[in-house]
Amino acid sequence: MNNRERSIDEATLLRLGERTFDQLTIAIETDKTEQVLELATRMHAELVAMRDLYINWASFLFTFIHKNYGDDNVETAKKELLQYCAGSDPEYGPAYAGMSDEERVQLVATISVSGAAQEKATDQVALDQLTRAINTGETSQVLELATRIHDELFGMHGLYLVWIACLFTFIGKHYGNEDAERAMEELMHNSFNRNPELGPTYERMSDRERLEAIAAAHRGHSYPFGVREKEDCYEFVIEECGSGGRLIQRGVYEGPDALYKIKGPSPMTYGQAECPAYCTHCYFNSAIIPKGSNEPLLGFTAADKLGYGTCIVRVPKKESKQHSKQKA
Repeated sequence: MNNRERSIDEATLLRLGERTFDQLTIAIETDKTEQVLELATRMHAELVAMRDLYINWASFLFTFIHKNYGDDNVETAKKELLQYCAGSDPEYGPAYAGMSDEERVQLVATISVSGAAQEKATDQVALDQLTRAINTGETSQVLELATRIHDELFGMHGLYLVWIACLFTFIGKHYGNEDAERAMEELMHNSFNRNPELGPTYERMSDRERLEAIAAAHRGHSYPFGVREKEDCYEFVIEECGSGGRLIQRGVYEGPDALYKIKGPSPMTYGQAECPAYCTHCYFNSAIIPKGSNEPLLGFTAADKLGYGTCIVRVPKKESKQHSKQKA
């Protein structure tokens, strides 16, 4: 596609795929005060939105275990989750190992409504501190506070990501592959349809609004990605996945304490013999039609080797389809 045919210029597409934290750091270092506040607020919103989505997913999976297997198994799932984090996870093991039993239980409790509300209140305090530092010109504190906000929120993102993978491991290990598949399918349908306005709102968006919304969601994983324009869609080129790919590269699906892989081949394993349970959610992103919408929000092509190859997320162009209908 040549430049004249583009609906969004190349520089804008490039910025959409840059980590907001990286853009914020550059703005701070070059004293672009107006951009600093805008980017800090955007970074905070993106990371909080993804962290809160993961809280909802973890809560849903605990509820799935409760409904299908009873309260005793919820407690067992919590214990196995904490044992994995304390003893096997390469990133969080050292932190868990230094906690008391009471501190570990309190950490699990953060997925409750009160825990989530407490986290959100803490989030706002940190953002308020950063905003004051920006407005009062305390330049030396701005980068420190911005880095702290990013690292704390992204740290929780990583922790909840491990919890989700551990909960699928509990279900798959104790109750089999079919139950693990069903848990993912129910989780994703709940995720898409708990907000009845998702489908209608997406239908009303322009192509650019859709692209910006999906890009913001991906930036919530705090990793860079490419964005390119095709005739009928925009493609997100994901070579350094900040969620499922990050888990794979950390080795959590290998060894004696390996986390669960859905057995295939099937559409949700992308035709592969097995697929890390977390990564199967991308299939449902491209398969579920939200209520009030006419089609799935996204398309998806998995890498031949998940975690080490390139995955492609496609955002279909609404205007392109309308133009095709008019020509027909």
